[in-house]
Amino acid sequence: MRRRWRIPVAAATTLLVMAVGAVWWRSRPPAFRPPASVSALAREIDRTVPASLRAHRVPGASVAVVHRGRVVWTGAYGAADERTPMRPDTVMQVASVSKTVAAYALVRLAGAGTLPLDAPIERFTGTWRLPASRFDARAVTLRRLLSHTAGLNVDGYPGLAPDVPVPSTRASLDGASGVGKVRIVDEPGSGWRYSGGGYTVAQLAAETATGRPFAEIVEREVLRPAEMTRTGFTCDGVARGHDGTGAPVPRYRFAEQAAGGLCSTAPDLARFSALLMRGGPVAHAMGVPAAATDGSYGLGLHTERTRDGGRRLWHDGSNRGWRSRIEVFPDDGWALVVLTNGDHGNDVIADVRRLILR
Repeated sequence: MRRRWRIPVAAATTLLVMAVGAVWWRSRPPAFRPPASVSALAREIDRTVPASLRAHRVPGASVAVVHRGRVVWTGAYGAADERTPMRPDTVMQVASVSKTVAAYALVRLAGAGTLPLDAPIERFTGTWRLPASRFDARAVTLRRLLSHTAGLNVDGYPGLAPDVPVPSTRASLDGASGVGKVRIVDEPGSGWRYSGGGYTVAQLAAETATGRPFAEIVEREVLRPAEMTRTGFTCDGVARGHDGTGAPVPRYRFAEQAAGGLCSTAPDLARFSALLMRGGPVAHAMGVPAAATDGSYGLGLHTERTRDGGRRLWHDGSNRGWRSRIEVFPDDGWALVVLTNGDHGNDVIADVRRLILR
């Protein structure tokens, strides 16, 4: 005989409230957990990362900590490639964290009047035009490109094998990288749609407006002022990326430098994070949530509030064989950079983030 269970109404109501409460609690923003000290956080990272690398089959990671606007600690774990141990200054692909660095350079150009944030972007792309669509291309602006509200397609790029020629920025926009033409697919300004293609449009506009290669623009506007001496787009001496089994992957290359082609080190990105932490007109503009993003994205940065009300600025990156993340807490005076050379690197990054977020 099958036994039927009856739950009293009051108990059922309690269970429902608890379930709804649990969902609400999980959906709340995280709270920042201030480290007791730099040395205490370093000890926790030292204890956490090696075990996490083993558990998730990631060869190596480098980590940097910023406190009160200064890089105060760096660490490295595991292997850069099959023969070389990871070092704090090992160069790695940082994938979409490139967008944050690129946005800083582009906002500086806007501040100088070279590339306005709110003018139609096609004024600055030479003879290149977005493919015809039912949407008004004049509504596509640099501000909307940097905030992913321009309605463009192509969320990301797979990279090109080492033996494949790297196309020009314009050729990439026309589909030479194998992901199709960059075009408008949603009403510009109507919502948030992540688009690496939009950053490639911004890259072309910057190159056209200045007459300089994008790598030179970023060097002048960001890398040199921030003393990021081991950062750039040539990626010389870079570590090796690895797939989910731990096997090395080809050294993929990118025409789309602004979207995902930057290589850097944890200390260099920590110096960049310190720039964001210290504020100033560019960092302020980047950290203001853009319209149509529900307060969640500025210019090249995810913008959130922690559960205790502090600002949280972050971006992550994902190329084949690489995972990266920067986390900046300007009101609390801390920032964290984690770079990994494996497809499961986000699991390692999550383990490190739990040391400062709850």
